[in-house]
Amino acid sequence: MTEAPIPGNSKWPVRAPVPIPVRCFLLLLLAGCRRSHPEPPGALPAMAARDAGARAAPETRLLTASEVDAYVAFQKRVLALLGQAQRDARGYADGGVAAQARLFAALKVRAQQEDAARRESGLGEAEIEMMDRLSQAVLAKRAFAKSFDYDAQIRQFQRVREKLPEAERARVEETLAALQRQKDRVLGLTEERDLFGGANVDLMLVREAELERTYEATLELLGGPSKLPSGG
Repeated sequence: MTEAPIPGNSKWPVRAPVPIPVRCFLLLLLAGCRRSHPEPPGALPAMAARDAGARAAPETRLLTASEVDAYVAFQKRVLALLGQAQRDARGYADGGVAAQARLFAALKVRAQQEDAARRESGLGEAEIEMMDRLSQAVLAKRAFAKSFDYDAQIRQFQRVREKLPEAERARVEETLAALQRQKDRVLGLTEERDLFGGANVDLMLVREAELERTYEATLELLGGPSKLPSGG
């Protein structure tokens, strides 16, 4: 069923923030390096395999608390590696072909360290991909819920309704009903529960604060806004 749009809000529906793993950042850096320093044959095979082509979305399955714990720890490790990669890039900036070669080697090490961290976590690519999608969807919707005051909007339309003649209140009542349904869906994470399973969403909510800090630190590290985007 199509709901009425939320008045005054152009950001509906919510879109999840784009994941920023080390491998993606490194590929962006290396794209610039390759203009003057060709990539050696076989370089960065794991990164290329994951990012050069589209990956099929993994099937959603029931997660365990230990898997989510491992995912949170992995994300913190990825953040640390991203910071190290940025320092590598600054250290070899504008240094000619020889410096670019050293940068390429340093970034390759960072990518290998990320692969090692993933293996140490005990999580497979499919599990990390699924939890990326799940955590980002949950965090984005939660950020939107905090930024949009449904109760204020509902009160506003209630005041409008009270000023109208009884015969003209039907459309306002429809809008109020639509707002209430949207509020219930957003606050209850209904769409995310339907997509990923209620138990999985609840597991992510337990670690919400840590994941939010990690994502916001990543955004800040990359020079963007220090808060998660709440919509598209």
